[in-house]
Amino acid sequence: MKKYYVLTAILAVVLSACSSAPSVNKMEAKYNPETEARMRLYRQNGAPSIATYQHNGKKVEINVGGSMGDAFSSLVGAKSSESIGMPETQVSKSLGERNGIASRAFFREVVVPANTKIDVTVTVLPLVHTNNNPGGLSFSTKGCSRQLSFISKPNTDYDIASNGCNGIVYEIDFAEGTNNTILKPVN
Repeated sequence: MKKYYVLTAILAVVLSACSSAPSVNKMEAKYNPETEARMRLYRQNGAPSIATYQHNGKKVEINVGGSMGDAFSSLVGAKSSESIGMPETQVSKSLGERNGIASRAFFREVVVPANTKIDVTVTVLPLVHTNNNPGGLSFSTKGCSRQLSFISKPNTDYDIASNGCNGIVYEIDFAEGTNNTILKPVN
């Protein structure tokens, strides 16, 4: 009987995590709009985004969703998004819709140098059940990976959104005379 209650409690936690948007932690970050840009990367368990760029002769890597901590937190529905004050967009507002079973979507906002080539690799690594082993079950990893690149501009915010591996870089702007954000694809 105890097993039933424990399993019911676990199932309730997992299902509630799947349906809600992650909480957003407000983070402090130094940001000089004259020499820097900001970007928001979205991911979840099994689907990391990794941004890289060169700064002062060194390769800088920003890993969102690919670390063990991010993956486990997303798995159990405990992962929070991290904001440094970028304006909300349609994508960030509807983030809870991307949640899956044992995979909570989240974002991380970061400051990057302006006038710098930024490479972002979006990856999906789902476990796919295969039954080609007559003696039991086996699993294989199938997925996709895509690299996006853009040159960051000073005083510009970017949303790096994806649907699976169909990623796109958006520049965040405002509709004229309003506080409503609009997303402009970056060529």
